Amino acid sequence: MVLTAGTTATGVIDPLTLAAQAKWTHVDAAWAGPLRLSPTHAHLLNGIDKADSIAVSAHKWFFQPKDSALIMFRETEQSNPAISLGGGYLTAPNVGVQGSRGAAAIPSLATLIAWGREGIVNRIDRVMLMASKLANE
Repeated sequence: MVLTAGTTATGVIDPLTLAAQAKWTHVDAAWAGPLRLSPTHAHLLNGIDKADSIAVSAHKWFFQPKDSALIMFRETEQSNPAISLGGGYLTAPNVGVQGSRGAAAIPSLATLIAWGREGIVNRIDRVMLMASKLANE
């Protein structure tokens, strides 16, 4: 089952309490996933913790380059073999859909170091407040 946590056009969130009621539940949290970090907005994603996999577009709420994304899996022992690739020349398989492009994570790491969780949450809360004001005017 695929659930959406925040459609791009309207922000609608599917009932995430349905997670774990199928053989595999994936949540497309490209837009709303980072709201879970905010004590003010985390409740909007209640049930997401039961998903088997969650995708987040880091270029939205994490303020990253356009091609930045995250995918998180509940059971890495099941998922890692499915997204790993390797060859006889590697001492260990590359885990991830980008293979050996590990440097692609540097902007995300730099942002996390510079802002920390509190800085990201402050930005999320400020943007949500502005969006609420805009919607109510």
